Amino acid sequence: MGLFTTYWFMVNTLFFRARYLLFYHSEPLKYYLNSFLGLRMTQLIYYQLPLTDGTDIKGVEALIPMEVKRGEYEEVERLDLPLQQRESYKSRLKRGDIFICAQGPDGRILGYMWASLNTVYLTEVEDEITMGANEAWLYDAYVFPEYRNRKVIQKTLAEGLGYLKGIGVRRVRLDVEKGNIPSRRGVERAGFRKEGEGTYIKIFGRRLHRSHSARN
Repeated sequence: MGLFTTYWFMVNTLFFRARYLLFYHSEPLKYYLNSFLGLRMTQLIYYQLPLTDGTDIKGVEALIPMEVKRGEYEEVERLDLPLQQRESYKSRLKRGDIFICAQGPDGRILGYMWASLNTVYLTEVEDEITMGANEAWLYDAYVFPEYRNRKVIQKTLAEGLGYLKGIGVRRVRLDVEKGNIPSRRGVERAGFRKEGEGTYIKIFGRRLHRSHSARN
């Protein structure tokens, strides 16, 4: 039995058959596996939503006053984030990614998400996916802690989909970690449907397995 086959058998037996019980529900064990064994294991669910003329985008009312808009450099600069992260976001704008943000009455950014019309790099599985014609990939959705549980991201997603449809996007795609049940339920309520899964396993700094069934 080869070294790769032996490693794969061990990982499959210890983790897949245990359905991540220890890895995801024991933070000390997760820290040990990540820090000392260099183990990284991720499973993603890929979703897609057609934006045809017949697509019904359900409106959402947030629990606080807010406006959803396409942000530019000015809005990125107002983000309550470290300078290095804001600079990396500006680089995204330069390459053509779309910054969709939720803004409060005082101009403060409550939350945001990004959309790529070209190529997106999935850091979770260290892989790159190229968009087809009239497609967009949503990524890095975030709501600042003090504004969570107020339907900020739900309204941002709904109005963001409307904006993308208005500029000619006809299919939107995204990924969610398999174990993130609240986020999966949220995108499914928004109308997204599963189109595939992805798996990434790395141990001792060596990639053992990477696969995804989303169309590239």
